[in-house]
Amino acid sequence: MKSKRLIQLATASAFVFMPSALSIPVQAKVSEEEANLVRDIARDGMLEVKLGKIAEERASTEQVKDFGKHMVLDHSSANEELREAAQKDGVELPSHITVEQKQKEESLKTLSGEAFDSKYMTEMVSAHKKAVEALTKESTTGTGNLKSWAEKTLPTIKEHSKEAKSIDSKVAQSGLGN
Repeated sequence: MKSKRLIQLATASAFVFMPSALSIPVQAKVSEEEANLVRDIARDGMLEVKLGKIAEERASTEQVKDFGKHMVLDHSSANEELREAAQKDGVELPSHITVEQKQKEESLKTLSGEAFDSKYMTEMVSAHKKAVEALTKESTTGTGNLKSWAEKTLPTIKEHSKEAKSIDSKVAQSGLGN
């Protein structure tokens, strides 16, 4: 009888203390500066996916279309992994791109063919240069899961940058033709 009473008392005590434990706010594990950097990286990743989808439809060369498809696949995966890392580290990521990024997206939607290829690849060179810089910073000065994500993702982004430069150069040299 005593052991049953002790179990009931222990269970009741757990319920008394549990609500106060649940009300403790979760604090971010990263600095505000790091959180802002990661939010920018997340927005840029979302834009990569959006622009890649446009490239699949509007590019005039298979190489640019394939690059767009590659960006959709790789950045969709990286974005999901970033979201998981951010959640673990207590950082809330944005769900939308910025107004400036939306303008880039809308501008590319007005182009097609060779003009699209040129503008898109120029944007990809610039975007990946920025991404390499941001991920390098996060991989060297970041913390926790976000730093680990950046370390894992950086080699892929560097490869994207190299590929974007190569395609951009070919597009420019060939006069945008096949």
